[in-house]
Amino acid sequence: MDFLEHIPRQINEPNGGLRNTFVLVMNEIYRVLKPDGVLFASTPIYPHPSAFIDPTHVNIMSDKSYTYFIGSGAQRCMGLMEVFKKSEFTWIRQIILSIQTKISLRNGLEDFTENI
Repeated sequence: MDFLEHIPRQINEPNGGLRNTFVLVMNEIYRVLKPDGVLFASTPIYPHPSAFIDPTHVNIMSDKSYTYFIGSGAQRCMGLMEVFKKSEFTWIRQIILSIQTKISLRNGLEDFTENI
C-alpha cells in the first residue's frame, strides 16, 4: 500500500538504455489483479515535506500522478499496457489514498467509456 514512492521512475540499463520501472510495476500490478480487482495505494504527495524527508522516496508524486494510469491512449508511448477505471482519491493529511479498479481495454471499453 505504501510503496510506490520507493519505485524509481527510471533506471539505467547496462546497455545504456533506460527502463521505465515505475510503468513496469504498474503493468505488473494490473496483470496480477483479478477482474474488478482494486489497487489501494497511499503516497506522500508533493509539495508536502514528507514526500522528501525519507531518502528512500525516489519517486516523488503529485496528486495528478495517478491520473496517468487512467485513460485510453497517451500512456501507450511509455509502455503502459492497460489502464485502470477512474480512480477515487482521498486526502489524509499529506498522504493521498488512491483506489484504482482494474479494467481491460480489450474486454471492457464500453464500461470504461461510460465512466468518463
